[in-house]
Amino acid sequence: MLAALKERGQEVSDVVETSNAGLKQTVRVETVARLAMPFGRAITKIAFNYLAHEYGAQTALQAGFDTARHFVRSGGRPDERRIWSSSQPRVGKWPLGHSIAIEWNRRTTPVTATATLSFHHASWYSVELGSLLVAPSVDRAHLFNLKTMTAERLL
Repeated sequence: MLAALKERGQEVSDVVETSNAGLKQTVRVETVARLAMPFGRAITKIAFNYLAHEYGAQTALQAGFDTARHFVRSGGRPDERRIWSSSQPRVGKWPLGHSIAIEWNRRTTPVTATATLSFHHASWYSVELGSLLVAPSVDRAHLFNLKTMTAERLL
């Protein structure tokens, strides 16, 4: 298996052998993955559309969001880092579903907007969207609950 991964160009490091699968024990695994450009563009597009939906087209069309808009339409440089995988928010227990939020960092000038998206509340991604001189007064967040098949506002 390791040889096959190396042939495909995957880096393999810190390999630890485990005991037989029949033993009942906890095994912690950490993975590192690079997000491919098409996936990054798709995540950014979802976040950008949410920005436009929640704050209006006039906000999304501001010059401070030009870089994110260009990234969605045309892609970016391979070294450009607009999306990163973040840890799960520490507040509460999340139901089965998906969520999205836009937070404004009002401690900076210009004020920056970051979106956080989660699919099945297992993988969390943050997207740097852009900035404005004056931020909207509230952050926004929604949850799509897969049990009830409903969307609900969180913020």
